Amino acid sequence: ETLRQDLGVTRELFASPLNCAFPRFCSASADVDADFGSAGSFFLYTPRPGAYLANPPFDPAVVAAMAVRMEAPLDARRDGPRLARDWR
Repeated sequence: ETLRQDLGVTRELFASPLNCAFPRFCSASADVDADFGSAGSFFLYTPRPGAYLANPPFDPAVVAAMAVRMEAPLDARRDGPRLARDWR
């Protein structure tokens, strides 16, 4: 609830219907999870400006792929807070 109220988080980028805390989320099984609120895979999702929760599986390859996908949009931000990131 704190993430939603204090930081404005509206969507999880790695979740499932069994562990999501938000009504909309990205999941690995969009075909099965769509009826429960899934927007599909994080790796195919195009986010709008906003705040998101990213807690990927603890697999180095998934974390590295997530980092690559997130770096350009985060670096392109010209307004708002600058974010410190350490993906590795």
